[in-house]
Amino acid sequence: MDRNEAYIGVLVDDLVTCGVDEPYRMFTSRAEYRILLRQDNADRRLTPLAYERGLVDQNRWHRLKVKLTEIERVSALLDATFVEGASLAKLLLAT
Repeated sequence: MDRNEAYIGVLVDDLVTCGVDEPYRMFTSRAEYRILLRQDNADRRLTPLAYERGLVDQNRWHRLKVKLTEIERVSALLDATFVEGASLAKLLLAT
C-alpha cells in the first residue's frame, strides 16, 4: 500500500526510506495524506484492495457497492438542489 492509501503505507515507507534510531511511533502528522486517510472512508479505500486479493467475501463486497451507489445518488441529489439565500434565511428563522 502506498502512503496515500493507508497509514501502514506511511509506516513502511518511513521505516524503509528513513530508518530509525529509536522505537518508531506512527504519528498521523507524518502522513501528508492524513486528510484522506480518515476512518469514515476506510471501507471505500481499502475494501476494493482487499477484494482484489481475495480477502473480502461477496457479501461484504456487495454491501460496499450498495453503499457507493447510495453515496452517488445522494451526491447527485445535492448537486441538483439549489436553495436561494432568502428562502434559506426564512427557513432558518422559522425554526
